[in-house]
Amino acid sequence: METGVNPINKIMNHYCRTIAEQIGKGTLFMLGAYNTMYDNEKNSICFRIKGSNKCNFIRVTYNEGMDDYDMHFSKIVKFEEKNIVDIESIYFDQLHELIREHTGLETRMPNFV
Repeated sequence: METGVNPINKIMNHYCRTIAEQIGKGTLFMLGAYNTMYDNEKNSICFRIKGSNKCNFIRVTYNEGMDDYDMHFSKIVKFEEKNIVDIESIYFDQLHELIREHTGLETRMPNFV
């Protein structure tokens, strides 16, 4: 294995890697994201989150032909998934706003002046 290369990047395709970069490591940390999974065939990334009473599972899928994203929010309790909302045709600059709106959690550190 090459030195300094994250092995997970070798299995993610370009689209999945871009989704993860646009969401950002800091946001994933602030959401308490875990069980992160990548689906290279569907160009999607999904993960569970901690700290939200509204939902605990998020999936973001890239639509290659449209150059936009679909988001899926749900709550998983005892192996049963309850769909909260599906949002289609959003742009990358809406990802943080929609995550904040549907989880009730902040996705960015506030600016202190």
